[in-house]
Amino acid sequence: LEHRVGGLEKDQVTGNVSYVPENHEYMTHVRAEKVKRVQNNIPELEPEYNKEGDLLVVGWGGTYGSLHSAVRKLASQGYKIGHAHFNYINPLPRNTEEVLGKFKKVIVCELNKGQLVSVLRSNFNDKDLLQYNKVMGLPFSVTDLVKKFKNILDEVSNIAKDQSQGIHEVTDSLTSIEEGAQNNAAISEESAAASEQLSAQSNQMLEIVSQLRNMI
Repeated sequence: LEHRVGGLEKDQVTGNVSYVPENHEYMTHVRAEKVKRVQNNIPELEPEYNKEGDLLVVGWGGTYGSLHSAVRKLASQGYKIGHAHFNYINPLPRNTEEVLGKFKKVIVCELNKGQLVSVLRSNFNDKDLLQYNKVMGLPFSVTDLVKKFKNILDEVSNIAKDQSQGIHEVTDSLTSIEEGAQNNAAISEESAAASEQLSAQSNQMLEIVSQLRNMI
């Protein structure tokens, strides 16, 4: 058995260098599957402070300190905010989608134009991911981060209040409709009873008239 060492693509059976298009396609899928399997050997993503809530702050690399401090400050004030920091990008931790789905809003903070958020969107294109980018060669300011996150959290809170108010209005409308339907049903029953009584009286009158006719 001969094994060839080198960077050139090999045949899937013989191990010889191959330029066959079909073999290249097959080996491309094999390599992608091998990378995917690495998920079984890397830690799952563990959000800090809150495992679910209104806002998840996502970061990677050297942004950890600034993001961690900002999230800690808001979490201590009672906000439902969490921080998830990625140490593995390709493949992503296998519970990434589950973690993202437990928060109403997700914001990806990067000191570039959006490298990580592009990876996340390519894997989870149904997720509405917010971005906060800084490309000045300077770190994030904790003060700026707190302001940004608080604005998003207040927006989520206002949306929840509007939805709650809307639900109450719909509930009140349904209650009014239900009460109206019940009143109409009661009126219909009373009308039916009155109609039956009137019909009985009419029949009685006809019988009396018939008897009088016979007497004439």
